[in-house]
Amino acid sequence: MIIGKFMKPRALLILGLTSFLLSGCGSLHLAKHWEYKIIPSENIDVNHTPPPDWPAKQEAMLDSLGKDGWILINESNGYFYLRRPAK
Repeated sequence: MIIGKFMKPRALLILGLTSFLLSGCGSLHLAKHWEYKIIPSENIDVNHTPPPDWPAKQEAMLDSLGKDGWILINESNGYFYLRRPAK
């Protein structure tokens, strides 16, 4: 019966912590609302070598967007997909 003495407080502690953590996960104050932006990348003809300044132009554009809070989440088919927390 010694095991029962220690199991009951431990079970209550685990139940309490689980309830506390789960109640926080479902609350609305933790949910983020996002705004999204889709912008075209400078299209490069796949049959030609890109101009030497192409990477610098793309980096400058993305740096500028990053300063405004935009986060690059994907690039596909010549488009950049960005998001930032909604204001």
